[in-house]
Amino acid sequence: MIKDRDKILIGDFHPGVIQLFREWLKKKYLSNDKLRVAWHDPKVTFENALPDSKNLVGEDVPSGVFRDPVKSAAAIDYITFFPTLIGGFYQKLAAHYKNRTDRKALVFMNYGAVLATLPIFQPSGSRAQTNNNDFHHLLEDENIDMFVQSMPYDKRNADDPIVIYQPIESINVNNKMYMADYDARTISSGTLKYGRHRSQYESEAIIKRDLSWLMMKNSGAWLADMSMAGWRQWIEYRKPWFSTPETTKPVRGTIELFSKGAAPPKKSVCEIAVIVDIETPAYEDTLNSAVVYRGLITNLMKTEMVKLGAPYDLYLKADLTNGKIRDDYKLYIFINPFYLNEAESQSIEKLKRDGKTLAWFYAPGYLNDNGIDVNNVSKITGIDIRVKPNVTELLQMTVNNSTHPLTANLQGTNFKTEMWDSVRDIHPDVIQPVFYVDDAKTQTLATYPDSKSAWVAKEFDDWKSVYSAVPYLNVQAIRNLAKYAGVHLYVDEDIVMGADNRFLMLTNGYEKKRSLKVELPKVQTVKDAFSGNVISQGRRKFTLEMDTPETRILLLE
Repeated sequence: MIKDRDKILIGDFHPGVIQLFREWLKKKYLSNDKLRVAWHDPKVTFENALPDSKNLVGEDVPSGVFRDPVKSAAAIDYITFFPTLIGGFYQKLAAHYKNRTDRKALVFMNYGAVLATLPIFQPSGSRAQTNNNDFHHLLEDENIDMFVQSMPYDKRNADDPIVIYQPIESINVNNKMYMADYDARTISSGTLKYGRHRSQYESEAIIKRDLSWLMMKNSGAWLADMSMAGWRQWIEYRKPWFSTPETTKPVRGTIELFSKGAAPPKKSVCEIAVIVDIETPAYEDTLNSAVVYRGLITNLMKTEMVKLGAPYDLYLKADLTNGKIRDDYKLYIFINPFYLNEAESQSIEKLKRDGKTLAWFYAPGYLNDNGIDVNNVSKITGIDIRVKPNVTELLQMTVNNSTHPLTANLQGTNFKTEMWDSVRDIHPDVIQPVFYVDDAKTQTLATYPDSKSAWVAKEFDDWKSVYSAVPYLNVQAIRNLAKYAGVHLYVDEDIVMGADNRFLMLTNGYEKKRSLKVELPKVQTVKDAFSGNVISQGRRKFTLEMDTPETRILLLE
């Protein structure tokens, strides 16, 4: 936990790594002249280029979130290159396996945990050191078949949401498979650590929840049994974790349920696309940007959106330009594409049609290859946005519009992004730039303490734009946003759920029994998927009684 930037070390200065970096530069710039112009260094060549450790941790602007793409090109290049050390090695390894087995081997990679690595705060500089930010390149590699990752250790119980670190839809559209490294601490396990299930009922509820959600997402699970044959301590190991009827029955039943080939064929019902960017972090200050990602990833994506009441798809920004993202979503939520190149900007422009709603946070498009310009934010959002000159402040706003559908049940709510007390002196929450809206054609939803507009909506002839200068909204605000965009909500309260055209999964924790009001997109017959009992017939709306803890999987006929 180093506060002094002069003592923070980022990078790998092994001679072999330096050579790889120079080869990477040669592929990007092609000529020494172009490299010299980009780096503002008349003496640099592909033979002597070196990363400067001081520049890598330097602060372009005091308390500033961003690095200038023009002034700091050398540092940005190295931080962009750095993840390829591991990613590139994995690609060589995958090619080796394929070649040695006449391409008969299936190659699995534990990689791409972007929702884990984007918000890393500790220790100092670790976010710039992280891997996975070249995941879009591995997705294009024909030698890799599947990506594997364990689920978060702090979200393992029945009251917790489902969080998957990888963008599953990006994996799917790039013709790869995803599989959760499913080391659930079932009731059969001896360990008391990392969310061990508290009863056989919790094991059943969580196994049904997780496996059904994964299969509705076109994915699967590797049942990772971490028991030991030899004795250690009774608190750690007892017997195989998936070995008793309380654990094998829900596993077997859920797999069989989804293996029946139920008609009609499986189809996604997601109407929301969420876009995250793993290229932008190279353009950000390693310490000052942390608060933005605490708001957008730790709080918004991993805590709030997961209990929205409607399914959504998660993609990487790189998929915008490869034509693989469906273009029929009703709502597109752009989490952090603060850097956009021309092709990416043009791809977003093509989405502004057919009544779609596009939602943005903080600084979309603020950076491009020509530098930093707030006009880029105005152009991509369609909203006139300004920067408070020479202002450094805590990003917070208060909802003061009581009539707009986006602010339903939010009047007086204060949204802010702030860091924990223990790390605030290292990762400040008083930052710049601070953006505000100066557009008479918008509807103001929330304002800063100085009364400038911070959260607004603007309606065009054939699309809608919703912009929040504060990088955080809660689940009620996102639920309002979904309704505003015409997205169907299955449940209008906080609950973990999953859905496709055949099944609806709803899960309840230990907190309380529920009489859950459910609404379907259309009239259907609803049955309990396991018992076959009819729950609703000839209706769109019905009430589902749920015990604690319990997961219900419903068959939609």
